[in-house]
Order: sequence, then C-alpha cells, then structure tokens
Amino acid sequence: MGGTVADTKRWSKAPKLALWAGEGEGMGRTYVDPETDLRYPSVTTILKNTPKADMLQWVANVVAQKAVDNYAKLGQDPDQVMKWLPYAHNDYRDERAWVGSGVHATIQSDHEGTWEYYELDAEQLRILSKWEKFCKVYKANILLSEKTILGDGYMGTFDAILEWTDPITGEQHVSLIDLKTSKSLHDENWMQLAALANGTVMFTEVPEGTEGAWKRKGKTKKDDSWWIKEPMPEFDSVAIVHLREDSYGLYEPECSLDLYYDEFMCYRDLAVAQQKRKEALRD
Repeated sequence: MGGTVADTKRWSKAPKLALWAGEGEGMGRTYVDPETDLRYPSVTTILKNTPKADMLQWVANVVAQKAVDNYAKLGQDPDQVMKWLPYAHNDYRDERAWVGSGVHATIQSDHEGTWEYYELDAEQLRILSKWEKFCKVYKANILLSEKTILGDGYMGTFDAILEWTDPITGEQHVSLIDLKTSKSLHDENWMQLAALANGTVMFTEVPEGTEGAWKRKGKTKKDDSWWIKEPMPEFDSVAIVHLREDSYGLYEPECSLDLYYDEFMCYRDLAVAQQKRKEALRD
C-alpha cells in the first residue's frame, strides 16, 4: 500500500496562518500575523541557511545507490538516465517527507478526534506502533498539538505539548516536543525547538464572531478563519520524540537551550538581510 501525491497534500496541511501558493513572493514558507498583517519567515525557512556541507556526501550516496539499483538501465538510454538520476536525492527526500507527514497527520487527527482514515503503508504503520509503545512506556499524553507561535521576527508551528513520565525516575514533565522520523537528529533540530520555545504568543483559531478575533482571509470565503493571541503554554522542558520502524526514544538537548537559540537568531538575522536585498532588487 503506497502513498500518492494526493495523499501527501492531504497529510501536509499547511498551517492556516502560512501564506498559500501564489500569495507570497518566493520567500519560502512565510506566515502572516492576522492582527498586524505583518509577514514573518518560518523557523524552518530560516534554518535553510545552516551549513549543508555534510549533505554533499549524502546526495552522492543517494545518487550512487540509485545508479546501482538501476544498473541494467544505465546504458540503454543515457538521455533518460540524465533526466532522472541527478534528481534521485530529491525523490528520496520527498519519499521520506511523505512517510513523516502521514505519521504526523495520524497522531494529530487521533489527538483532535478528527480521524480521516489515512491510507498508510507498512513502514508508517510500524512507526505508529512505536508511537503507541512510547506513549504506554512514558505514560505520554498530548495536551496541545500543531499550534502556531510568534517569536522575535519569526513564526512557526510546534508539533505538541506533551505530558510524560520518566520511566526510570518517575519524574513527571510537560515538554514542548518535536516528532522526528528521520534517520538521525541534527543540531538544527534543537535550534528549531529553541526558536519555538522562545515564542512570545500563541495563535488560537476561534469561531467567527468571537470578540477581539482577527480575520485571516483564505483562498476562498470558506477558507477564512478567525484568530486570537494567547500566552505561550507552560512547559518545563523541550524534547524530541524520535520514532523509527524498529525503535523509539525521547531526547533532551545536551547543552543549554539558550545556546541553540542564540545560534538560531544569527540565522534569523541572515534571513532578514537576504530578504531586504531581494526586495531592493525588485524595486
């Protein structure tokens, strides 16, 4: 049972406060504050500026593996090979994103009680079985999921606020968490969490007519939504819940979160400078 492009679009529901295709100007994922109508780069867009030197070897490995897997075809039609082989790493990236999107969507819809019976493949089902085991071992309970926050010159959406109990010490925690299904964890994952944890306010969608709510105009009238700003939720730590087909784990940062935040803000300043240059060239 495999996924389709339609599945991915359904799973990867962009946050409602993110600009939709055609609304932005090639700025990467950008959010809008419905109160002020100001636009802010997303946390993930800002982190695209992090060094990617280690990615060069990864790309080479993926392309080489694709060539090995299709060895018999390589000499048959060189023109066709050159059309698909250089993009093998993008195909692999999109495949892994599809896996993670389905897992995230299922966990979110289960928490919100909006189960849509997503079509999942065997790998996604195995990962979700690890999530179920994790929740049992850590006595984990999602308190909030997929909430957009505004920080100092950026916006982003956290995966969840999770209540959990340390299975060894019995200590109870409430953590802002990120769910990861990637093979490895990286420093930018902690910078992402640091940025989200340093949000100043949280946006909550409310019914039309709610006093003090601001309208976010959608693509069509039925997509319009209304929002209020609330204080950031309380939590005592941040953590990554790493889910794989054959394992699960909860990881906390190895050094002060402030250090990761300081580093993130350097990349935020770079993103702002880049955007100013692009705007100057358009004028």
